[in-house]
Amino acid sequence: MAATTGELTIRDLRPKDSSWLPPVIDAFGYKPPPNLQQLVEMVLACPQARCFVAERDGQPLGYALTVQRVALCYQCAPVWLEELAISPEATGQGIGSVLLQHCEQYARELGADQLVLTNRRTRESYQRSFYAKRGYKELDAAVFVKHL
Repeated sequence: MAATTGELTIRDLRPKDSSWLPPVIDAFGYKPPPNLQQLVEMVLACPQARCFVAERDGQPLGYALTVQRVALCYQCAPVWLEELAISPEATGQGIGSVLLQHCEQYARELGADQLVLTNRRTRESYQRSFYAKRGYKELDAAVFVKHL
């Protein structure tokens, strides 16, 4: 599934993409994992996962990772937007919006009636209401993590 919007092309993740991901992951607020190539291969092997890459003139500018999760309490399996990250030099160009719209369309194609995500309130995207401006509703929920 490849789509082009003007000069911007959206394509699927490729194994070699692990080479440009570290600075994008770092800008996203995480330390790039040493096993990034293995994680890319895991995403590519997972039938529920789909990762889209935005590029212009062959230069990757960002990515969006989706996962369709199964839950017994939903009428259909919702798609979760796990990560949406843009290269620091490409922010403010509408690339995040294009990737988000692409993920929404992909979720519809899967028959999902929801695209779900979490966004830390300290993130710049939350501060400027990136998702709220695009019709996303903030739920009164808590996220819990236990490091194992």
